[in-house]
Amino acid sequence: MAVGVDVLRIDPGEVLRAVEWLGHARNHTATSALDYLEQLRSSTAILDAYRRMFPALWACSAAPTSGYDDKYPAHSPREGEFLRIMSRHYFYLPEDDGWTDEEQHYDSIPVTPMQGDSWCCGDFEVDNLRACFHVTLGLNGGSDYWEHVAARYELDPGNQKPVAEIDYFRYKELCQAEPTALKHLPFALDLMGYDTGNVWLDNSFCQPQTYYHWTVPNILKLSREFKEARRAYGKMDELDRYLDNHPQEAVPRALELWNASARNKNHASSSAAKGQGG
Repeated sequence: MAVGVDVLRIDPGEVLRAVEWLGHARNHTATSALDYLEQLRSSTAILDAYRRMFPALWACSAAPTSGYDDKYPAHSPREGEFLRIMSRHYFYLPEDDGWTDEEQHYDSIPVTPMQGDSWCCGDFEVDNLRACFHVTLGLNGGSDYWEHVAARYELDPGNQKPVAEIDYFRYKELCQAEPTALKHLPFALDLMGYDTGNVWLDNSFCQPQTYYHWTVPNILKLSREFKEARRAYGKMDELDRYLDNHPQEAVPRALELWNASARNKNHASSSAAKGQGG
């Protein structure tokens, strides 16, 4: 059967190494044999992605597809070339958590949480938060948190509408219409709730790590979201600068937007009555 141009040609040395290893499988457990075969499968996927994404680099590369890479010793030098491209230009690959140990292998793409455990465990000091999160937590976290914000910016702690009265969608609309960096306030809340829709921002160390198979669509998706995640932090930097440099203007305006998002009491009463009638 003719081999199509899209079929990856595996290095014969890699096949021979696998056959030789499996020939001595009686010296290994079934689990280790399966792990080794999984490494071969994922290595094939990595090489295939390399060839598809960078055909010119692939064609001129002299790096062998067997043997061991200096930086990624669990991978071949050709795989190492591709992994370097990924880590430099596409997304983060962990290098200091045992991933480059000889016993470790990138069987799939690990998604390292960019926010870590910043919010999931509640282990933070309110007064030490950067301005964008301090104000956001004060507005959305209830009266206790708002007291911290009111004290820092010398505002009336009783001049905030309760969270239960706020129409969040209305709040988001009002903020997004702002000409200043306050338009990013709703996204700050999404970050704190791990609810941005971005896999790099919505994962935390409080949950199992997320992995993706080595496919071109997955690589492109993760690269796109990684760049979006970095831009998201740029938005928070912009919001910080506005809150820090113009606090007397920015924080009272943030409170105005919040209070303006409160549901109309008559509307709320009408909705409650309809609910009882239904």
